[in-house]
Amino acid sequence: MDTPNKYIILDDYGYRVFTDHSFESFEDGWSFLYCKFPVIELEDGTTDDQEEELDQYRVMESTTPHLIY
Repeated sequence: MDTPNKYIILDDYGYRVFTDHSFESFEDGWSFLYCKFPVIELEDGTTDDQEEELDQYRVMESTTPHLIY
């Protein structure tokens, strides 16, 4: 069970995702997501920051009510 000061990742529907991970801080949670969905450099020199993927997630305190798949 998570302790009150841990952070978890929820999707847009309130489900906890990446259930094998909890984080010490809000920033650690986002660092994890940025590693999972890094900026992609395209052949034409542009980049894809995967904003559409990242917009699906929220880093929340573990005490936040949530659903589990």
